[in-house]
Amino acid sequence: MAYPLSVILAATLLAQAGGAAVPNAAPPAAAVNSRSANGPLQEIGHVKAVSPFCKAVLTHATVAVQTALADDADIERDGTWLHTTDFDTDLAKQQGAHALIERFVALRARAKEGLAEATAIRAAAKDAPTPEQAKELTDFADALAGALKRQKDLADFMGRFVAYLDSHAPVDFIDRQKAQIDASLAGATVGQASRMYGYNHSADPRDLVPPTLSEEAKATSDDLAKRHEPVYDDEDRAAQHIEPGFKDCS
Repeated sequence: MAYPLSVILAATLLAQAGGAAVPNAAPPAAAVNSRSANGPLQEIGHVKAVSPFCKAVLTHATVAVQTALADDADIERDGTWLHTTDFDTDLAKQQGAHALIERFVALRARAKEGLAEATAIRAAAKDAPTPEQAKELTDFADALAGALKRQKDLADFMGRFVAYLDSHAPVDFIDRQKAQIDASLAGATVGQASRMYGYNHSADPRDLVPPTLSEEAKATSDDLAKRHEPVYDDEDRAAQHIEPGFKDCS
């Protein structure tokens, strides 16, 4: 059975609370469009961190899970922001690039911190009471680290769009109209040939109609959403190791 990552957070917070019940709740509003928001927040057993080993592994697990959840929410917000932000004037481009730098730098730094916590979980797993629990915790950490690594890569992907913005001037309405007329006169099919990704790219040199920066931002947003999907798969795999990984901490 695959659990959403919010379930992992419920389990780890439950453990640190000493077994207190965690009420059903929806995940953060910012993540309502993500796969991790499927279903209500569920409680996986009553786990009590009564030993130094359990306290250590649960502390690292909680931080790593909270980090991954925060990253997911930010990626969702970043995608929406890219899809709706205007970049088609010099001022809009400057302001948008500055905001995007802040977003991807924060996302990347936080993902790296989460990866360090996943490494700490692997180290703590070596002290597990049984080899079976050690393996489950290691598998949990590996899957969660996979999600965090992908999130860090998505931050780098956003950074590449900043570089693209920096190297391309906005295309205004008049320039776009002129390019469309030139392309039509040359016999090319008027369409959008992405300068950054090659979306709908034509090898025909007559395809001369450039997209606007805002159109490229929308294409980046769509690509970001597609690249985000495997993160949820990693999180689902991590969630499957919660019950066997933490069941002996009681």
